[in-house]
Amino acid sequence: MGDLCRKPDCSWLALPSLKDLKEPPELVPNPELSGVGVILGFSITAYLTVFLLLFHYLTVYNPRMIGEVARPYINPVDKGLLNFVRGKVTSWTPSRRFEYAMEKSVLILSDTQLVTGLAILIAGYSQLSCGIASYHWQILVYVAWFSSFTFLSAMAFLEGFFLANNSLRLIRVFFMCIMGTLQIAALLPTGSRNWLDAAREAGPLYVGLSAECFYQQLPMASYSRGGPRMWSMVFSVLVVGVSYIHTGIRLFDPTAKFSRKHFRAIPGSYVKSFLQFLEHRAACRGIRATIWTIPYLFAFAGYASVRAAYDIAESMLGEIIWLSFAIAWGSLKVWDTRSLVWFTQLDDGDITFKNTYNDDDTWSFGQILPMVLLLLPILSMIQSYLDNDAKAQDAVRRESNLLITHDGKPFQTVGPAAVGSGTGTDDKQISSTHDATSDGITRCNRRQPPPNTLCGNATPPDENRTAPAKESSPPDSESQTSPCLPPKAVLACVPRHPYPHLFAYHWYRDHVYLLVCQLLMIGCVILWFQGVIVSILGISYILRSRLFLIWLFGFIPLSSLVHLVAWYLAGCVVNRIDGAEEWLYGTGRYGCAGGERSRRWWRRMTRGRCVYYLLVTFLKGGLLTMTFLGSAVIAGPQNIDLGTG
Repeated sequence: MGDLCRKPDCSWLALPSLKDLKEPPELVPNPELSGVGVILGFSITAYLTVFLLLFHYLTVYNPRMIGEVARPYINPVDKGLLNFVRGKVTSWTPSRRFEYAMEKSVLILSDTQLVTGLAILIAGYSQLSCGIASYHWQILVYVAWFSSFTFLSAMAFLEGFFLANNSLRLIRVFFMCIMGTLQIAALLPTGSRNWLDAAREAGPLYVGLSAECFYQQLPMASYSRGGPRMWSMVFSVLVVGVSYIHTGIRLFDPTAKFSRKHFRAIPGSYVKSFLQFLEHRAACRGIRATIWTIPYLFAFAGYASVRAAYDIAESMLGEIIWLSFAIAWGSLKVWDTRSLVWFTQLDDGDITFKNTYNDDDTWSFGQILPMVLLLLPILSMIQSYLDNDAKAQDAVRRESNLLITHDGKPFQTVGPAAVGSGTGTDDKQISSTHDATSDGITRCNRRQPPPNTLCGNATPPDENRTAPAKESSPPDSESQTSPCLPPKAVLACVPRHPYPHLFAYHWYRDHVYLLVCQLLMIGCVILWFQGVIVSILGISYILRSRLFLIWLFGFIPLSSLVHLVAWYLAGCVVNRIDGAEEWLYGTGRYGCAGGERSRRWWRRMTRGRCVYYLLVTFLKGGLLTMTFLGSAVIAGPQNIDLGTG
């Protein structure tokens, strides 16, 4: 035991630099912690959970319901995307038996990851006094990272289950707090300027330094001076902290009623009042009104962009993107850490790449076991699918589908068939008993839609097809009685106060899709930079670079503004050409004939609708290209300054 537990030597803390360290500690192999099998076992489990979450989202997730409880607010991003996927991409609906099996397997998977994550963190802390190396500590931190985000992904997957099981929810919240605290505490020493310093900013790279020494360094002035490792540690702590806090709030407030009220509804009411003031001034006729027109249009563009960002952040799609990014970033960090054993420090200060430490690549008992345990969720899913409880769930589903409503249509309160229906989803409480239907643009219209659907002063298109009559009227009754009406032509394509159901408008949906594409692109670029260019330097080099700042605070807002301006101008043009909107959308006299409605959607594409899709695709693609290339050009060849500390 004496050879396995060596007291750490922290005498180097008194040295002014690691260059003065004469006998650096040797890195002792530990394949049970940093081996390929261990890392693959945890990472594959994390990606399997995210895949199940995505599959559940696309096929089963019901944005109207949380378990058996109706949501007071239906996220329009989830509703619109699921309408498209289930209406055009696939019509397959899994059985309730399959849903039940997925829930049980993910529940077992989350419990397994919770226990193993706590076990590996507690075991790591117990080895601090035995001199666990900083290299192995960082591997441990990011292996536990996989467990943390696998567990968080499962919590998002099972929010309906925990809503109906309060005791199980409290137990998991308790252990979630413990795991989050241990995870954040484990990240603290990674902020030291001497921590795995492959860039040699504070001295040579010594991967065998004891992790306990870095804990002793925390209160010392030599711990950090705001360098890249400090910022990388802060970023990691924020990712973990925000994820755990968000998951905890979702567990106790799954409908987001409290957060929506205080972070969206109340601030939004003040913004809407300001927009109403500008709208009233700009809608009047006269020279003075012209002065208010441009401020109003810019203010409304900002409001629409922020509202779209809120819709994305509150959606399950946004949560899946966030969890996927966090797990992918953890994957890069753990494999980049393993690559540090390839670094060899030469006497002249240069670094060569040669693998002199390959003991962790040996497949031992501790590496084979995690790979075999990957069969656990698969076996649990098969067992859950075949047991009597799953069969009973199928029987309940069949009985509920046999219930008939007063109008003779099948009535279904739970399940994916209820996803695609409903009225506008922004500010009204939505019932969960509407019949299923796909998004308006995915079906042939049986009636002529309201005019000016590219513009904003009419009833939104297609969104209120099953809505009560009281919601089909124009939303702004106050503006109709204003003495300044009829509005000027310059405002004809802008929605009127109080701006309900914006997702029903084609321009707003396209704006949301643009922001989602921007989010995915910037996440992919960050991961690419992290994995290829600055894998040994930390993400702070990306976050503080000119490229990232210009991209985030310059070109994304600019592209959003250009996008809304393009749609506004297109709406003004289409509003003046009789029949142009029907031709673009393939509705009215340009729509499908009665015999063509049974054909698949791609065979019902009209020439005008093809032109419409090409135009919006070209617009989004051009703006994404402008964002990336424009940011790179303006940032210049030194967009990432590797010499800044």
